[in-house]
Amino acid sequence: MGSLAPGHIADFILEDLTRCGIDVTNVITQTGCSLPTSIVISNIISGCRTILHMNRNLPDVTAQDFEKVDLTRYKWIHWEGRNANEQLKMISRVEKYNSTAPKEQRITISVEIEKEREELYQLFPHGDLVFVSKDVAKSLGFSCAKDAVIGLYPRVKSG
Repeated sequence: MGSLAPGHIADFILEDLTRCGIDVTNVITQTGCSLPTSIVISNIISGCRTILHMNRNLPDVTAQDFEKVDLTRYKWIHWEGRNANEQLKMISRVEKYNSTAPKEQRITISVEIEKEREELYQLFPHGDLVFVSKDVAKSLGFSCAKDAVIGLYPRVKSG
C-alpha cells in the first residue's frame, strides 16, 4: 500500500508492478500532487551513497485509507516509520483484528525505524518484529548491533 500521484510516470510504475505480479489494489492515487523523484549518487570507491529527493508534496497513507484494506487477505503487514500517529491507528486496527482472530489467521506486524525522529520511536512496542537503522541505534547511544539489541529490548514488545 502506498501513495502515487497521477500521471504517465505513475502509470508506468503501476504497469511494471502489475507485470511483476505485485498487487496494486491498495495503492492510493493522490490528486494535485507530484510524484517524488529520488536520485542516488554512489561512490564506487568508498561505497557511500547520497540520496537526493524532490517533489515532497505527496501525502502518506492515512488510517482512513487503511480502513479500506481487507485484513483477511494478509499474514504480514510491514510499516516503514513515516507518519507515526496515523500508523499507530493502522496498527491498532490490526491488533484489534488479531485479538479476535484464530492464531493461524493473525497478522504479523513489523515496523522499520530508519530515521532519527523521536515521534517514530513510539512504534517500537507495536512490532512483532522491529527493524532499526544503524543511525537510529547510534543516536540512541549504542555502539554496535549487539548493544542495540540488548538496549532496545525494554522498548519492544515481549517475545
